[in-house]
Amino acid sequence: MVVAGVRRARQHTHQLPAEDRLAAIRRLLHDDTLDLRDRVGGLLVLVFAQPLSRILTLTTDHVAFSGRQVAIRLGSEPLELPEPLAQLVATLARERPARATTAVARDTRWLFPGMRLDAPLSEEHYRQRLKKIGVTALPARTAAIASLAASMPPAILADLLGISEASAADWSALAGGDWARYAAHASRRYQVAPV
Repeated sequence: MVVAGVRRARQHTHQLPAEDRLAAIRRLLHDDTLDLRDRVGGLLVLVFAQPLSRILTLTTDHVAFSGRQVAIRLGSEPLELPEPLAQLVATLARERPARATTAVARDTRWLFPGMRLDAPLSEEHYRQRLKKIGVTALPARTAAIASLAASMPPAILADLLGISEASAADWSALAGGDWARYAAHASRRYQVAPV
């Protein structure tokens, strides 16, 4: 029985098992029979825990090139991408217009252009595309963010992924990260002795 005015607690989805996540990452990195948009978007979910709503709003302005380095701005700071993901993102950003089938798609700056003149792919359509290649967005994102939260302090996680610090701290706690001890240790290590 649901009482009016009382919100039920949101249940989170199950995580994609680590071995399945890694297998999906390997496939998307190396299977060039898949559409490049699906490979890049799937990797942004599986590696950097990006929600589809954010992925689909990315434009060529979010991708930066510096020599051989490729960076993408997901949060407040650009994120330098490792190879071969860097090459996939660079190819998508640089060659997307050449592969577009319509003049409208060639003129857009969206990394994931949709059928309309002024919009990227729809979120539901893209969710179904990823599902067809074996990437179920929410379990994949949950596994990715849990993995990242276990490996870095919440403040860095927040800047890297463009999430709030409170959300990053919650994920860190769920992942078992003890970054309070790390922060205290780091601050003691870098203290300057009084003169």
